[in-house]
Amino acid sequence: PTHKPTDNPTHKPTEEPATPKPTADPTQEPVPPGDCYEAQGRSYRGVKSTTKDGELCLKWSETRYQYYNTMRFPDGQFGLGDHNNCRNPQGVEPEPWCYYMTPGTRAVAWSHCGVRECAAEKITLRCADYGSTGYRGNHDVTRSGHKCLNWSTTTNRQFNTQTYPNGEGGIGDHNYCRNPAGDTAPWCYIQETTNGHFWNYCNVPSC
Repeated sequence: PTHKPTDNPTHKPTEEPATPKPTADPTQEPVPPGDCYEAQGRSYRGVKSTTKDGELCLKWSETRYQYYNTMRFPDGQFGLGDHNNCRNPQGVEPEPWCYYMTPGTRAVAWSHCGVRECAAEKITLRCADYGSTGYRGNHDVTRSGHKCLNWSTTTNRQFNTQTYPNGEGGIGDHNYCRNPAGDTAPWCYIQETTNGHFWNYCNVPSC
């Protein structure tokens, strides 16, 4: 659309996205410790670049037919630029969001990104909140029944005790399920299966 939207993007999600089926890699890219937003996230300049349900965000330079793009805002206003990091220009939403290409239809839609709110990490031991990085329990088996690998042995993967050496996200010298980047649920790496899966979500109850 060519006109400025009202207070919010026009196509709000109607319900919480369902937990996606495991793919060959966790749906979120590693997010540096401290990558969080305050208030509505107007000042958020982090690197989260996927939606809450794992869709890859489009670059703001690729959204020329949407209201928020680098053609309309070419000077870095609101943190927009030639990148696909989540933003909340003008505070139109209660948290950072992005445009993405819907699978199948290839239409452009938008969604919240599930960026962690600063100082809002709730530590839990027996259950996990949706998208929370705060699970610190001792579940160590996936939903498919595979035993989790110790995070200190997964140096060939994105998340391990070398990339997170100070216990960020609960990563450490153990094999307990964790959610260091705010995926939909706690997960862990497993021995690679014949179909190429090397991680899976864990059977941690929802809070």
